[in-house]
Amino acid sequence: MKHLTTCLALSATTFMATSAYAGDWTAELSAIKNSCDYYEVVNLDTLAKKYHASVISNKKSVDRKNSNAYGNNHIQTLVLKDVVAFGSPLSKIVWEETDGGEVGNFNRLTLHFTNTNFMNNRSSFYIKVGKQTYNVGKGRKFSRQADDSQQSLTINDTGYEFEEDGRVFSLNFDKKNKTLNCGMYSY
Repeated sequence: MKHLTTCLALSATTFMATSAYAGDWTAELSAIKNSCDYYEVVNLDTLAKKYHASVISNKKSVDRKNSNAYGNNHIQTLVLKDVVAFGSPLSKIVWEETDGGEVGNFNRLTLHFTNTNFMNNRSSFYIKVGKQTYNVGKGRKFSRQADDSQQSLTINDTGYEFEEDGRVFSLNFDKKNKTLNCGMYSY
């Protein structure tokens, strides 16, 4: 009986550990691995039905108080439960977009994790510049004239920043704040 009780306890523990994170959103968010293509994941209103049970709240707001030269900041926040992505529990997704500004526009997708395991996947994130692919974690810096555009790329262990003709695209792995964000701004 003692052995049976131990087996049942182990089975229950295993079941709870595997079911604690019922939704793996890695596939839904994987487009950001390729040049931070957040446009594939930002339409949170058309999220696949299989992910709906993982969403605790979906809040939209406009932050006029902190508006800046880029305009009003529109924010959509998804608070999540029982979700993993890129090997870490994911608690929240925030999409920010500005419009109506005098200097350009600004967009940012931020994934909020509860631990730092997502940092282990940095090398699977990359940016394509022309025919070249550059992975995060392989430090590199260049500036070049390509066709009729000026380009510069800085890439390191925590992400990259790519600038082309007044538009800046960035990816940042932030271990301290447990966030991964993709952004674009133009000026």
